[in-house]
Amino acid sequence: MNTFFSVNNINMLFEFFNKVVFGQKTSCVPERVGLVDRMKALRQRCEDYTSHYTPYIVSLHSKQILEAINCVDELESKLHSMNVYSCIFEKLAKAIYNRYNPSVVYFFNNEVHVVFYNCDDNPELYDGNIHLLMSSITSFATRELDRYLSSQIDFTFVAKYTEFPKEYEVLNFLIWRQFDCRRNNTTLLYKCLHKDEFLQGRLTFDKVNLQTMSSELDALTLKNIERILYGVICKRIHFAPRNHISSFCEPLWQNFSDNYRRFIAST
Repeated sequence: MNTFFSVNNINMLFEFFNKVVFGQKTSCVPERVGLVDRMKALRQRCEDYTSHYTPYIVSLHSKQILEAINCVDELESKLHSMNVYSCIFEKLAKAIYNRYNPSVVYFFNNEVHVVFYNCDDNPELYDGNIHLLMSSITSFATRELDRYLSSQIDFTFVAKYTEFPKEYEVLNFLIWRQFDCRRNNTTLLYKCLHKDEFLQGRLTFDKVNLQTMSSELDALTLKNIERILYGVICKRIHFAPRNHISSFCEPLWQNFSDNYRRFIAST
């Protein structure tokens, strides 16, 4: 006897084909797990199959640029160099925006995350072939950044793809990366603030938490610190007679619902 059932959405159809037709095990994302575990599970899930009908992010990472940024130096010099890198990456993010017309681009340090969702005026890039899209963005970003850096650093980009079953998880992903940005850069600036102690091996972190490090840095009233601690969000704002790509430096975990409407749901 044949059994028929209805498929409510395209994700269920892909689950059915992978599990029943091809005999593959499907990976599910637990409902109540930590943010980091859930985002990593989503990324792992995308290595099995993708549907192209849900929001997705193409992420670029460069190990060589991260190593250059993480060198400990005098605090003032480090702030200057990190702001220079941030301005260069902002040019790169806007170039990617103009080339591929995503909904949002978020970047910090050595990472660029290109969000594609709710772009009704933009046809499916490369007919939905995600591998061609990843290769194209990686090649374009490498060429553009090499031009901005004037070959000062020999670097490469590695691209990863993450697809999301629910729209709000896109913002959760960006919040996860912003948490890493804040933690890593706060620790780096704290090392630069106590450079001599760190280089002599007398600076220990087992008794110093992130809040303590942040308090010491806040007391210095450093300029442009938001770009370094939170990264930069690039979003196209529609004005007449032309569109304008605006940059925002703010914690995404505050006012989650408002930020979801501003950066993810809106076109």
